[in-house]
Amino acid sequence: MRATIHPSKEQVRAYVRGREHALQPPPPDEIRRQLVWCRVDAFPGHA
Repeated sequence: MRATIHPSKEQVRAYVRGREHALQPPPPDEIRRQLVWCRVDAFPGHA
C-alpha cells in the first residue's frame, strides 16, 4: 500500500477560498501540486 501525505485542513480551506469564483476546477494533478499533496513513494529514500 502506498503512503500519502495529505494537506492540512488550513491548506485545503485556503485553496477552496482561492477557487470560490473560478469557472472550472483545475485538473486533479494541478490540485495535488498546489496543495503539495503527493505520495511518499514519489520521493526516493522515503517509506
